[in-house]
Amino acid sequence: MPQLLPLSRAARLVGISRGALQKRIQDNELQTFEGAVRVSDLLRVFPDVKLQDDSAVERARQIREQAIPKTEDDAALPAPEVLAHRLSSVSGELTSARHELAHYSTLVHALRAQLVKLDDGRLADTVAWLDTQLGALPNVPARKAELMAKDTFLRLIAAHVQFIPSGHDFLVEGNETILNAALRAGLLPHYGCTSGSCGSCKARVVSGQVLKVHDHSYEISRTEQNLGYILMCANTAVTELVLEVNEARKHNDIAVQKIRAEVRHAVPADDELYVLQVATPPDQRLRFFAGQSVRLQLADGSATTLPLASCPCDGQHLEFHVPRHDGDGFADALFQGHLGAGNGIDIEGPWGDFILPEDTHAPLVFLAHDEGFAPIKALIESAVASDQAESFLLIWSVSPGRRHYMDNRCRAWADALDNFRYQPVNDPAALQQNLNIALPDNAILFAAGPSEWLDALAGTVANTQFHQLTTD
Repeated sequence: MPQLLPLSRAARLVGISRGALQKRIQDNELQTFEGAVRVSDLLRVFPDVKLQDDSAVERARQIREQAIPKTEDDAALPAPEVLAHRLSSVSGELTSARHELAHYSTLVHALRAQLVKLDDGRLADTVAWLDTQLGALPNVPARKAELMAKDTFLRLIAAHVQFIPSGHDFLVEGNETILNAALRAGLLPHYGCTSGSCGSCKARVVSGQVLKVHDHSYEISRTEQNLGYILMCANTAVTELVLEVNEARKHNDIAVQKIRAEVRHAVPADDELYVLQVATPPDQRLRFFAGQSVRLQLADGSATTLPLASCPCDGQHLEFHVPRHDGDGFADALFQGHLGAGNGIDIEGPWGDFILPEDTHAPLVFLAHDEGFAPIKALIESAVASDQAESFLLIWSVSPGRRHYMDNRCRAWADALDNFRYQPVNDPAALQQNLNIALPDNAILFAAGPSEWLDALAGTVANTQFHQLTTD
């Protein structure tokens, strides 16, 4: 039977993004078998990859860390108890493999003895061939041995998890809970408090082993325990794991939530825009898709609806880009210094279908004008977290007198990710004239900006999958 590796682990082992691996599959260079690839095929397609070079993966991880604050559970290496369980599991598999090999070796030698016993002169050639095969040691190519050794080490520090029925998969690293790892991978399983009190992240273990790393107050019934149900916020994965999970797949799969939150930071990005950082209670995080919007309301009733500018990977720390608008009481409170750290703020939402298509592996093109960068930023961070896209292109235009207020962040993405390109534009007209030249084949476009700007773009990108969000 051929040795198979899940796609997430295969991509990590050869040091490329999952999107790059998916591109090879789409081009029929690699075959998949229920979400896995053959080791031999992987080495054939990537003959020059340095198996010990994780630089591309590490650069992508840096981007994720910017988008998702680390917690105490996100240590690079597993806790001793977790590591001990994983060592025990891998050791058990190796022991079983040795016993199986010993069994088949005994069986083959017994078969040879029977052939010799039954030999009537016609089996001499068969016995001689069998002797030759038994005397020849298996020749394991050095690169295959290196890959499998690295895979064994990776299995000790990171366990592979697959969700069904979606088929989504990811790695649980360090001391992460299954829930945190899934959120970091850009997935949206159903969850609520993340502290083990609500039971919303309940999932059924189909195969594999988990280890409880946090106590929880929610009581799983004896019947559900017998069926294999666990809380993802309280358990980590020990072995290869398959879980039956309730996931949000479409924008309307997430119910509207009402949360009382608190302003953490309010920083001017330029004369026309503030970056607002808001924190929800730890036990009441916001579930949303990147690209969606929420309603924000102050104690005096001033309210506004804005797209989220942060990744759904972390539903507790939310970011908004608030533009100056005459007659907007919410913006006035911010620009006049009446809204700052410690102030309460009510959040209601999310709404909107300006979201990434599920499991897309096509090139993604993001177009933003002025503060239209806010939802685009959320989409990019979410796409990087999911590690699915073949490539990224960001084109950000600004009005006269405005500036690319997060230019450094965009350039950091381009520096860290081999498949990311960034083009700041100061003339929106030039953007429209040159856009078709820059578009990759089969690209999916996401554009956010004022309606007049979007209308002009629509004619330029005809016959292209085009998603748009109006910001005025």
